[in-house]
Formats: sequence, C-alpha cells, structure tokens
Amino acid sequence: MAKLEVLQKSWIELAHRVAPGKTNWAAKVWRELQKHYGHKSRHYHNFDHLAAMLTLIDQHENQLDRPDLLRLAVWFHDIIYRFTAKDNEEKSAVRALERLSEIDFPKEEAEVVNELILRTKDHFQVRDDESSDLQFFLDCDLGILGVGEEAYGRYMKAIRKEYRLVPDLLYKPGRRKVLQQYAAQPWIFRTPWFREHHEERAKLNLAREIRALS
Repeated sequence: MAKLEVLQKSWIELAHRVAPGKTNWAAKVWRELQKHYGHKSRHYHNFDHLAAMLTLIDQHENQLDRPDLLRLAVWFHDIIYRFTAKDNEEKSAVRALERLSEIDFPKEEAEVVNELILRTKDHFQVRDDESSDLQFFLDCDLGILGVGEEAYGRYMKAIRKEYRLVPDLLYKPGRRKVLQQYAAQPWIFRTPWFREHHEERAKLNLAREIRALS
C-alpha cells in the first residue's frame, strides 16, 4: 500500500500551491479523500492507483503544460466509485468542481480539471490534435496495463475483488469484452513515452488475461 503520510504530504503541498493559506480546506479535503480512497471496498481504485499516477506526473513534469491541474484531476478522478454505477466519472467531476469552488479556483482551470476527469470514461475517444496534457493523463490512468507480469496479476486480483459480488458467469464475459475492446485498438497508449515503454507489455498482459477469462 502507498504510504499515507507520503501521499498526505503530496496533497498538502499541492493544496498550498493552488490554495495558499487555505489550510482548513486542505485538511477537510484530505479527510474526504481518505474516506473514499481508503474505503475497505477499494481494492484497485485506491491510494495505490493515485500514487502511481502522481509518480508519473512528477517524473514528466517538465514535459507537461499544467502539471498541477493534472494532479488535481488525479486526486478527484475516482473519488466517487461504485462498481455498479455508470456515472462515477460525472459524479467525481462534480465533486471536484464543488471543492474547487470553495477556494475560488479560477473557472477556466477548474473546467480543465473537470474535463480531464470526464474523459476517463472513455480513454479512446481522443483526437490526435487534443491537448498533450490530456493524452498523458489518460495514459497515466491506463498505466497499470503496461506493468510487469507479477504486478499485473495483482491488478487482476484487485479488480476481481472490487467486483466480488458479481458471479463468474457474468464477470468473465463482461471483463473479457472490455479487455478485447482495449486490445483491438491500434494503440493502447497515446503518447510516445508510454508507447515506447509500456505498449508491448500492455498488449501481452491483455492477451494473457483474455485467455484466462475464456
């Protein structure tokens, strides 16, 4: 598990940059983040997922136009998550706008965060001429697909735990259909760095899991 104190420090530092002097707001939102991402039902959509995305953003910060907006989107993008719901992204985006409105965050920048979160609903409806920040953000969200075989195995188990109430009879064909849609894409990742470092492994991971579900 990601170390909470490290993540808390990361959140507080970000909150200080985007809302200087708003220490009460930063603390309140941190408690809310803990409540959601630390919930016992979260086996994948949890702090570990956020930590992985934030690490990638930190590593590539110099290539991003507005890295702090991406960081804000990371913190809020799965704050609302129910495996049975189809509007998690919309509700998470609304929550982000609500919290940012509390600090009079610039409207244009809040809309960028809102759009980033909403676009995680379908990672492949992205045009080549769209923001490079958006494309990198979506690649970060899918980064788990390109990890090593052992880490991917843990991811598979975590996702199954989140859907533990769904019987195999329904889970396996549903999961297989989603993975096949990913595998059918010309490219899983949008950005050159992800394609160079993770595309081949992601295709192998998807193929392996699809076989296991068949």
